[in-house]
Amino acid sequence: MVRSAIDDEASVQRLTSALRANVAGWDGNLDAINKNIEAGMRLGFTDDDLRESLAFLTGATHDIGKAQEIQSTAMDLARFKGIDLKSATEALVKVEAGRFRILASLGIQLKAGATQTEALAAVQAIAAGQLIFGENRVQEAAAKWPELRARHAGIELHLIGPLQSNKVKEAVALLSAQASGGDDDDVG
Repeated sequence: MVRSAIDDEASVQRLTSALRANVAGWDGNLDAINKNIEAGMRLGFTDDDLRESLAFLTGATHDIGKAQEIQSTAMDLARFKGIDLKSATEALVKVEAGRFRILASLGIQLKAGATQTEALAAVQAIAAGQLIFGENRVQEAAAKWPELRARHAGIELHLIGPLQSNKVKEAVALLSAQASGGDDDDVG
């Protein structure tokens, strides 16, 4: 029990040091942070893992609010993918830095040229359990969705907007819903 208390205090000190070193004007108040840690513990994470994750994210973002936001996504990702919080946190720090390749190893595919915002949104949607998605271009859907649907059971993909007649066969083979709307060259 004494060892546990010593380890807990060391964990608090590492987080406090990370906050002091990386968040300009941090006032030393841990109340809101501790509330978030308690919420994370109710989801099955340890306080030490949560503090380590938050310290790492604070170092990467230099913003406690942004760090907590990313940590929330990391917790969702860890639970959804069955990985530890540290691995999920490290993956999201790489995404935050613009390195999206790590997402492919977690089964999350992005379109070519995806932005950091799009990458984080994709992680958040899938990790949060979103199962219904829309796509407005058959070519983009064909490039990313077959693998995602194979890896994540229950995902539905719907075509949004008009569909050109020369894309019907590809769309029917790929999408889980019918397209609607359009003009004479479109299938309604």
